[in-house]
Amino acid sequence: MSLAQQAREAETVAFCRSALESPATVGSCFPAKAFLWFVSNRVLFKFFIFRKNYLPKLATSAKEGPMKTWVVLIIALGLQISAYASDDSVHTFRAIDPNLLDKKVPRGYGKVFVEAGRQNNIDPLILAAISAHESGAWKSHAARFRNNWMGLMAHRGPKRFATPEASIFYAAELLNRKPFIGHSTLASIAPVYCATNPANWKRAVLRWRYRLMPG
Repeated sequence: MSLAQQAREAETVAFCRSALESPATVGSCFPAKAFLWFVSNRVLFKFFIFRKNYLPKLATSAKEGPMKTWVVLIIALGLQISAYASDDSVHTFRAIDPNLLDKKVPRGYGKVFVEAGRQNNIDPLILAAISAHESGAWKSHAARFRNNWMGLMAHRGPKRFATPEASIFYAAELLNRKPFIGHSTLASIAPVYCATNPANWKRAVLRWRYRLMPG
């Protein structure tokens, strides 16, 4: 293998490793999308490493080879882009059965996350995932003694709420106001919600979203 091929393979391996932390694999609520992401990764992996030696084999004739090569490549790239575009979106209400969500969150609060999401056009699972992460699975001091389930801060520390429900609705409304205006994905709100380590915050929220998915 030439030096150029070795360098290309190293870059592709790095790309595929980074893909393992993508929304579609770590945080996706939809196993089908995770599977499609994996398949598209394999196609792209083999294309960029073997170039002309892999995809043309999918063709049944020499003339059809180049066309099928580009069709398969475009589909694979489309799957990658669509996974990022949809699974990372915060400002999209996704209908979910509150009774099923209630089995994954503190009892009685499945409908609270769903209704707060509905009223503010926020993904209820994202809202619940942020809550789970920020409250230490609803066991933190702020969650237990200040009814602060969303990790919301004031100048003198965690904000105090009359009820956990109030903190959930406050956070859902806040995601549509300053300083979150213009930020519609987890990647963009992460530096606002957690300036110290936004990448880790995003990964943690996506993991919680996966765990809270009913099913």
